[in-house]
Formats: sequence, C-alpha cells, structure tokens
Amino acid sequence: MKNKLKHITMKKNLLVVSLVFALLSCGKAELQTSYWADTNNWYISERPVDENLVDVFYIVSTEILSETDDQGNECYIGRNTPEELAYLRAEMDYVRTMFGDSVNFFSPYYRQFTFGAIALPETEFAAVRAQASADAVEAFRYYIKHLNHGRPFILAGFSQGGMHLIDILRQLTPDEYGRMVVSYSMGYRLSAADTAQAYVRPAHNANDRGVVVSFNSVAHTDAIWPLVNADAATCINPINYRTDAEPATLVFENDTLSVRVDTNYQVLVVSGKNMEGYRFPVLDAYCQPGNLHHWDLLFYGDAIRQNAMNRAYRQ
Repeated sequence: MKNKLKHITMKKNLLVVSLVFALLSCGKAELQTSYWADTNNWYISERPVDENLVDVFYIVSTEILSETDDQGNECYIGRNTPEELAYLRAEMDYVRTMFGDSVNFFSPYYRQFTFGAIALPETEFAAVRAQASADAVEAFRYYIKHLNHGRPFILAGFSQGGMHLIDILRQLTPDEYGRMVVSYSMGYRLSAADTAQAYVRPAHNANDRGVVVSFNSVAHTDAIWPLVNADAATCINPINYRTDAEPATLVFENDTLSVRVDTNYQVLVVSGKNMEGYRFPVLDAYCQPGNLHHWDLLFYGDAIRQNAMNRAYRQ
C-alpha cells in the first residue's frame, strides 16, 4: 500500500511538472538582447528623447485573451500578434497622454499572461506569471543599459503591470534606485513581504522619492479582488496622498466622488450617487459587483500626472 501511494504521488507530481512545462513552452521563443534591440518591440514617444526630461517606464495591464497554438494547446502567454499589439498599444497611448509631454515615455511589448491565465490553478498560474514577469524584467534591464543613459526615471504599471513592477524593484541596483523618482503600482497591492525588500518602500505623502504609490479601488470592501489586493499592507490615496481615512474629493468627468482609505483592508473606498454606473461586468467573474479595478487608471490619471511632475521636477 505504501509503495502504491508513493507511485501515485510521483505520478501526480510528474503531471504537475508536465503541465507547467507545457504552459511555459506554449508560444515561447527565446528572448535575447537582439529582441529588445528591435525598436518594433517597444512603444517609445515619437518625438526625440530629451536628455533634460525624466523617463517613464510603463508596464501595461492584462489586455489579451488566450489563444490555441498549432498543437491545440491553450496559450496563456501572449505571442505579440498584430491583434494583441493593437490592444497593448491602445493602453500605452492612453498612459503616454496621461503623463504628458514633460517626460520621455518607454513601454515594452512584453509577453504578458492572458485573462484566461487568471483562472488557472495556483501552481500553473504562478508559472505563467513568472514567465511574463521575466519578460518585463528583461525589458527593463535592456532599457537601463541601452535607452536610459543615466536619466532619472519613473516606474509605472497598472494591474498585471503593477505585479511585475515589484519584481523590477527587487532587482534594482543602488545606483538605479538612486535615480528612481517614484513607482506607481496602480491597481495592485504591496504586501508586508514586498515592503521588507530594500527598495520596495511605500509612499507616505505627496513628496517622498524612491517610494511606491500603491492602491486599489472598491465601492465597498465586500468587493475586494484577492488577486490584486489580498495581503495588502499599505495603501495611499492618490488624491490627497494620505494613508489614513481622511476622505478626498475626486471630480471625474461630470461626477463628484469621495475617496478614502479603508485602513483595515488597505484599499480605497469610493462613494458617490451613481456607483452602479461604474460597474464593469467583466470583473463579476472574479469578485463581487462593486470592485472598481477597471477604474484605477481612469479615475486617478490627472492626479498621478500632477504628482509625478511634482516629484520629478520640484526644486
């Protein structure tokens, strides 16, 4: 009986390893330096780089669906097809405009994990996430070596992009950290384990440098999405840059909203007269109605730009 159980356990482990290998192999092509040397794999501001401006290095959120490869395997990692690139580029266009013309803007077409990957079992998702993160980190390392030329820089990412920012921050050198103005992890949390890392320091006000601005938004705490907010150890309000429950007024298009930090869950709670109008049905598959993850970039774009300019250029 003991040997039979051992045999079953070995088969189970082998199956898990095989699944992970398949996920990592699906659509994979070895990325060498020459990959990131190809300007087609980057979104860069059309105007020439200005050495007197701060850079923004931005990592996009999850924008693509899973596809099936020629062998019939579902691919949970993007392959940067023209259709996929169009989705990534739309978000990059928005964020470049959000930061404005007072920065140099760089964003890699990294191979992100797909929406379908989010529903995978934990082990398989961890493998896919690690591959996507490795692409983002590799792009950042190329950017630092070949594109940055010693300028101060701002890191920014939304949702999946915020996840990968943490891995980039963990690998900064002292010199690189000294040039990092701020990191905006929009729609992704910082855990206590994250903040224990040397260069993952949560923001405490509107002026500190070398810190991470991290937040997630909900209409009520029952709608928290664990994927992006579980184990959150900190949260800052990007309207008033407070970490306590003091509310701030957000004017978004024709609406006036109140935004405050819930210090128990370290999440932003947004309230207003027509919160149902901000429901995003796609999220209902992952959390209760009332999650405002989709709006974390849209609500706070103006405030992020103003804060970035303040941190980057104040005397």
